[in-house]
Amino acid sequence: MKKIAAILLAASLLAAGLGSCADGSTSQSTGGSGNSTQTEYNNPVYEPVFADPCIIEHEGKYYAYATEDYGEWKPSDDPLEYVSNKQIVPILESDDLVHWYFKNAAFTALKKPSWGTMGANVWAPDVVKIGNSFVMYYALSVWGDPDPGIGVATAPEPWGPWTDQGELFSSNEIGVNNSIDPAVFQAQDGHYMFVSSGSCCEGLNSTYHVRVGRSTEPLGPYYDDQGRDMCGENRGAVVLQASADFVGVGHNAVIQDDAGNWYIVYHGFDTDKPGTYGNSNRRSLLIDKLEWDGDFPQTKDKIAGKSGMPLPVIK
Repeated sequence: MKKIAAILLAASLLAAGLGSCADGSTSQSTGGSGNSTQTEYNNPVYEPVFADPCIIEHEGKYYAYATEDYGEWKPSDDPLEYVSNKQIVPILESDDLVHWYFKNAAFTALKKPSWGTMGANVWAPDVVKIGNSFVMYYALSVWGDPDPGIGVATAPEPWGPWTDQGELFSSNEIGVNNSIDPAVFQAQDGHYMFVSSGSCCEGLNSTYHVRVGRSTEPLGPYYDDQGRDMCGENRGAVVLQASADFVGVGHNAVIQDDAGNWYIVYHGFDTDKPGTYGNSNRRSLLIDKLEWDGDFPQTKDKIAGKSGMPLPVIK
């Protein structure tokens, strides 16, 4: 379809995610080791922490990026090989969208963006390829920040090395409170907008869920499955909400597999685990196939899947 624009969105209170940066089983996996006979997978696909994910594909591999957090970072499928510490925009790599391994972090403590409020962290990166460069838009903020903002970094490869290019704007500069969690998309005729609403970060009491609307124009208006303008309260077709297994599900990206199936990538709290991991909310990485109810996508039963999901088709 014809590309008509490239737009940066900063969500106020809502975290928006657009795909940038998508039987008969004999075996299952939670994202541990690869298996050539595997036809199904389980959620989460990476744990304990990988919050606010975005995802891109590059040269047959997938790369996912997340909010600065403490976590248990696994560089391989060796259960004894991991690093438990804080990473500033952790980057995962995968061949198949379900087995993920820690590649590196976008920033070190010495090279972390520092133009915002003192002590601010790098949140909710969104990565796209523009020309020959990979471009990361990110939020720089602390909890209760009176003036968070959006910055940008660039790299020659999806894993880096990343060079911070500084601030694009602050909340006060554009007159929009709490401008965080950017989403960049190259607009197409008839694209969709996903939004997360509810509380993101209250552990097992979190109420995050994903809704969607659609428009024929990049700047809207966007309408839901009932024809309602998305600007109203509790608007949007429900795509994904809590299940008995996962709560606080949201901040999504979407991506297609090689067969054209759409998958939603998001984070959620596992109800069988504590709500925190060290100093971080224990938001793990999950992925579900999207089905279509008319013109609107949704996960199976509109909830977060746990087990027995068909593997994405990767050729």
